[in-house]
Amino acid sequence: MSVPSAEWALVAQHLLMALDSDQEEEEEGEPEAQPTQPMAVKLDGTLAKQETARTFFNLMLTCRELYHDLPWAMPKWCLADALLRPYRQAMNDWLDTFQRALLPSAPSQTQAPHVHDHGRDNTFDEPAWLEQRFLAHCWLGAKWTSDLCFLQCQLSCSRPQMPDFWTKFSGCGRVEFASLGHLEAWAAALQARSATAFVPHPNTPPASTTATNTAQVAAEDLHASAHDHVVRDHHHHHQQQQQQQQQQQQQQQQQQQQQQQQQQQQQQQQQQQQQQQQQQQQQQQQQQPPRRPALFSLVADLDTKEDADRFHALRSTVLCGSRGGFVMLNVHARLPSLMANNTHKLMVVAGAGATIDHLMLRDIHYARWDVAGEQETVNGEFHSVRSVCIASCDRLRDIRVLAGIPAVQLLCAAMQTGLKPLVGVRRLTLTATPSTPDGGDGAEADASQQVIAAARDLSLHNVSLTASTLHATRVNICNMLSVPDPLHLPNATDIYLGQHSHVRRLTCAPRLKRLVVHDRAWDPALLPDFEHAREVSLHLGRPLTQQQLARIGQRVDRLELDWCIDSARNLCVVPDHVYVCLKFGSVTAPVPACVKELKASVSRGFQRAFVANVPRLHLDGVFSQQPIRGTPCLFSGLQRLELTRCALDGDISNSRQVAMSECLGFAAVHGSERADICAATVDKESGEQCFESDADTRSRGVVVTRVCDVVHCRLSKTFIYDFTCFARVQRLVLDECQFDDVSTLPPVASLVVRGCEGRLHDDRGGDRGGGGDRVRWPDMVLANRSPHEMALLLLAGRKKA
Repeated sequence: MSVPSAEWALVAQHLLMALDSDQEEEEEGEPEAQPTQPMAVKLDGTLAKQETARTFFNLMLTCRELYHDLPWAMPKWCLADALLRPYRQAMNDWLDTFQRALLPSAPSQTQAPHVHDHGRDNTFDEPAWLEQRFLAHCWLGAKWTSDLCFLQCQLSCSRPQMPDFWTKFSGCGRVEFASLGHLEAWAAALQARSATAFVPHPNTPPASTTATNTAQVAAEDLHASAHDHVVRDHHHHHQQQQQQQQQQQQQQQQQQQQQQQQQQQQQQQQQQQQQQQQQQQQQQQQQQPPRRPALFSLVADLDTKEDADRFHALRSTVLCGSRGGFVMLNVHARLPSLMANNTHKLMVVAGAGATIDHLMLRDIHYARWDVAGEQETVNGEFHSVRSVCIASCDRLRDIRVLAGIPAVQLLCAAMQTGLKPLVGVRRLTLTATPSTPDGGDGAEADASQQVIAAARDLSLHNVSLTASTLHATRVNICNMLSVPDPLHLPNATDIYLGQHSHVRRLTCAPRLKRLVVHDRAWDPALLPDFEHAREVSLHLGRPLTQQQLARIGQRVDRLELDWCIDSARNLCVVPDHVYVCLKFGSVTAPVPACVKELKASVSRGFQRAFVANVPRLHLDGVFSQQPIRGTPCLFSGLQRLELTRCALDGDISNSRQVAMSECLGFAAVHGSERADICAATVDKESGEQCFESDADTRSRGVVVTRVCDVVHCRLSKTFIYDFTCFARVQRLVLDECQFDDVSTLPPVASLVVRGCEGRLHDDRGGDRGGGGDRVRWPDMVLANRSPHEMALLLLAGRKKA
C-alpha cells in the first residue's frame, strides 16, 4: 500500500478511537456483571457509531486507491458494532441481489473500479469485483446470514473468481446460523460440492472393457491365420499335415499366453493410473482452503439427545477451526453430556427437567448456564474458561467445578452451598446469601465471607454481608439484607450504591474513578471523604445544600445530579470547568454555566433564556402546553437538542443534533448535521388550512414548515403533505411515514423508505388525508438518483395495502 493510503488509515483509526475509549471499561466484563448506571441525560451512542461508519465509507470512496486499500489497512472488524442492524443484526443481502427484483428496469448501477493485473485494463469483471468488495466488508466487520444468496453461490462454486477467496473469508468472515437446520444446510452444500470432484470422466472407458476387446480381436486374427494355412497344404502328406498342425497348436498356445501376459500388464497400468488420478484429486481437495467462516453465531434448539449429537458433529467438522461469537443452546431434554469449545459468548438455557449430567467447556470467554430447577450439582470439566454465570441455581449444592475460574456469577433467589470452592476468584457476583451446607458450624460461613472480601471486582445483591472490609477495586451493592457500619473499601476506585444498599458510613480510597449513589435513603451528609473523583453521580431522596454542592464541586471532574437539588441557582457554587449533567423538574431561573447537559420539564414560568447556555438540552413539556417562543429563533448553536411533547413556535438553527418527538405547534430546522423528527406533519401551509380542531392538531403533531441545510434528516410516523419543504438535505430517511404525492421529491444524495403508506386520489386537489385506497410504498434505498427517477421507482413499486 502506498504512503497516502497508510496515512489516511491512521486518520481513520483516530476516528474510531473515540468510540473505543467510551467502551473500554465496559469491555472489561460482560454486560451481566455491570451495574445499571442511569445518566442524567442519556446520549444516543448508536448515532455516533453510525456517523463514524458513514464518515469512514465517505473517506473510502474519495479515490480509487483508498477504495481498494483503506479497508485492509484498518484493524479487523473495527466497524462491527456500527454495521449492526437495529432489528436484524446479520445482513441477508449483498450487491448481487440488493433491490434487483424491485428495480428491474432501473439504470444499471455505476460500475465500481476494479484492479486488474496490469492496472490498465478497463474491462469490468463484475463477479471478481463482488468477491473483492464482499471480503472488504467482511474485514471491516459485516455479519451475514448463512442463507445469503452470494454465500450459497460461493459454496456451490467449484472455483471462485479469486483463488484465495475462501482463505481470506476463513480469516475474517462472520456468519449467523439462525438454527441447527441452517447449519446442516451449509454442510449439505459442502457435501454436494465435494461429491462432484470424484465423478469419472465420461470419455474414459473402463479397464476391463478395454482388455476384453483386445483379447477378442487377437483371437479372431489367430483363427483366420490358422484356417488359411490348412487350406494351402491340403494335398500334402497326411503325417506332414499332422506335424504341422501340432506345431501350429503349440505356437497358438504360446501366442495366447503372451497375449494374456500383455493383458494383465495393461490392466495393472490402468489401475495404477486411476489410483494416481484419485490421489491427485484428494490432494487437491486437501489443499483447498476450508469453506467456513472465521466467526459464527448460532441459536440451536436441542430437543433430544440426537439433536445434541448433531450439534457436536457439525461443530467438530463443518465449523472446525471457526470461533463461536455468540452461541445459544436451548436445551429441552435431559442430556448425559454437552460440550462446547472455542466460543466468545455461550448461553445454555435449560428448560424444565432438562438437567445436564456432564458439561464440558473449553476455551470460552463467557458462559452463562440457566440451569433447570432440578439441577443440584454442576459436574463437568471447565478448561480455559474466563467467566461463568450460573442462573436460577436455587438448589445447587456443589459448585466445586467452578474452582479456578477468574470470574463467577451466581444468580439465584437462595443458595444451598457455600463459596469455599471459589477461593481466589477475581470477579464475583452474588444475588443471594451463601448458606452453610449440611448444617455445619460457622466455619463455612466465615469461608464464604472471606471469598467475598478478597474478590477484586464485587457485585452483591440480596446478601447479608458480615465482612466489614472489602478489598475489591470495583464494588456494586444494592438491595442488601444487612451491611456492617462502617463499611471499609480501601482499594475501591469504582463504587456503586443502589437502592436499599443499607450502607450508612463509608470509607474509600482518596482518589476515585467513579462514585455512584442512587439510594434515596442515603443521607447526603454521609458522603465519603475523598480527595478527587473523575465522576460522581447522585440520585438521593434529600436535596443537597449549597455547602455540600460546593464541597463536592471542588473535587470532581464530572457531576451528575438526578433530582437532588432545590433550585438550579444552588449550582452557582460549582466551578464552571466541572461538567455537570442535571436532571431536574422545572427551570424557573437561569442555569449556571457549569451545567453542560440538562433534562428538565417545561413549566408555566419557563423562559428560553434560562437554558440559553446549555449545550446539550432535553426539554419535556408533558406538564405544560405553554408554547416556547423565540426571536429570531427558538434555539441556536446547541450541540444536541431534544424536545419531547413541547409546544413550539419558531425556528431551530445551527444546532448539531436536533430531535423532536410528539411536539405541537410550528417549527423549522436549519443548519443541522442531524434532525430526527417523530410524530409530526411536514407542510408549508398554515395550521388553519391543515387542521380544523385542537384534537386534530394533537393527532398530527408539530407542523414542520421547513427543513433546510441538513446533512441527515430522519422522519418517523410523520405525515408529509409537501416535499418542497425540504431544501439542501443530503440524506432523507422516511420510516413509517404517510405521503400520497411524490412529484415534489427534493434532490437528495440518498433516500431511504421503510414501511411507508399513502392513499390513491383520483383528483390531486382532493381532500388531503381523506378518502382513497390505501397503498404501501416499497422499501428501498436510492443513492445518486434524480428526483424524477426516484419518483418513477416509488410509483412502480407501489402496491395496495
